[in-house]
Amino acid sequence: MIGIVTGLTVEARCWEDKHPLLIHCAGQGARQATQAAVSLIQQGVTGLVSFGLAGGLMPALRPGTVVLANAIIVPTSDGQRLFFPHPSWHERLHTRLTALAPLTVPIAASDSVIATVGARMRLAADTGAGAVDMESGAVALCAIMAGLPFLVVRVTADPAERTLPPAIFSSVDTHGRLHPMWVLRALAQQPTQWPDWLHLLRDSYHAFAVLRRVVKLAGADCAFLP
Repeated sequence: MIGIVTGLTVEARCWEDKHPLLIHCAGQGARQATQAAVSLIQQGVTGLVSFGLAGGLMPALRPGTVVLANAIIVPTSDGQRLFFPHPSWHERLHTRLTALAPLTVPIAASDSVIATVGARMRLAADTGAGAVDMESGAVALCAIMAGLPFLVVRVTADPAERTLPPAIFSSVDTHGRLHPMWVLRALAQQPTQWPDWLHLLRDSYHAFAVLRRVVKLAGADCAFLP
């Protein structure tokens, strides 16, 4: 039985009606992802998947690009730690997703949203990663500590050359739920954000559509062999 960890409830809903999977969304970030992963492990899952959106660090990763990470890079105070997904599971899922032309690149773990072009460039230079998210490092660490295989399946929502509008920080609560009214209040206070927000919204809708296609092609077993 596979456990799926997401940072957003809308990501988790992509897996509705897919059995025998277990899906847990505890909110964005490493602490919440750890809670979700530990809960799934306690329920007896035999593999973990970090699933959802990612930010692009490489120009080649356009919005809607499927990323199957071949390494998770976790920055530390004295360098970085690398975690590697299960190779044969990765290969099987890559085959199932061939129609979506998935890219195999390293993903960097971050404690916060990487919102500016400069921050993306620095993270890419420091880690060599192609994309970034806030949950995969914690999921990978929990899986390794429990002796379980893991995968990271992400879809790029925002490209490397984009600075995110400040309203992004008002869009999600601690449980990973989107709140459109919070965003509208932030946009009303700073209307100059509207163009950037609309670009992000368009690309996010596209990314979520691709996520749903990923789920359909991956199947209820997500290409896992116990």
